[in-house]
Amino acid sequence: MFQVSMSDSELVLSGEFDRGQTIEARTQLEEYVKSSSAAAMSLNLENLTTFNSEVLSLCLCLLRTAKQCGIELNFVNAPSRLFDMARVGGMEFIFSH
Repeated sequence: MFQVSMSDSELVLSGEFDRGQTIEARTQLEEYVKSSSAAAMSLNLENLTTFNSEVLSLCLCLLRTAKQCGIELNFVNAPSRLFDMARVGGMEFIFSH
């Protein structure tokens, strides 16, 4: 089961992420970022057990939203397989913020 948990400055994705959850997760996370008063936030990906390339799309959407809101967003604890997927698409830069 895929879950999103949030604290003041950290978003945590955990569990099994599949295609059917992308829109709901994106909406929920973007709303949280937009309502945050934090200057910087992190998205912790350590507990993702199953995922696909749509997680990369979700990360890019959140990065754009955070930038529009003046929030520095950092991705932490990305699983090596997710980093490899990003590298194939030339998007590994999102994990170096």
